[in-house]
Parts: sequence; structure tokens; C-alpha cells
Amino acid sequence: MLPRATTTMKKIKVIAVSDSFKSAASSVEIGESIKKGFISRSDAFDVIVLPVGDGGEGTANALMCALQAEKRYVKVSDTHREKVVL
Repeated sequence: MLPRATTTMKKIKVIAVSDSFKSAASSVEIGESIKKGFISRSDAFDVIVLPVGDGGEGTANALMCALQAEKRYVKVSDTHREKVVL
């Protein structure tokens, strides 16, 4: 049985850290699922979600979340002044 939080008891700190699951879920979604799982078991947990990336597809999203940034689209050129098309 897991403990219930009381006014005199300090909460158990948990950091939910995860990379994304390729094309299935973002690191934020996974972290929130981990948090939901802990909190559903006991109110003694204080869960912080920390999205991370390994340099792959989820890295930009993890950075945007951490920095509270928004995605912007801009026109850019390569070193030969050719337009870069995404």
C-alpha cells in the first residue's frame, strides 16, 4: 500500500524523464502519462515532467517545451544561396 500525503509529511519527489517514442508519443506525452500513473496511485508524489531528446526528431519539441517557445516557420537559404525547402 502506498502512503497518503499528510500535512506533516513531505511529498516524494519524482522526476519523469523520457525521450519520445518514434511516431507514437512525444516526450511530453510520455512524461505526463508517467505523472498520471504516479498521482493515480497516491497523492504523496510530487511529479515533475522533464522532456528530453537524444538529438533526433523529438529534440526540437523537448527544447520548445523546456524554453516555453513556439514553432515558427521562416524561409532560409543554404550556403549556395539556394532556397531550403521542407
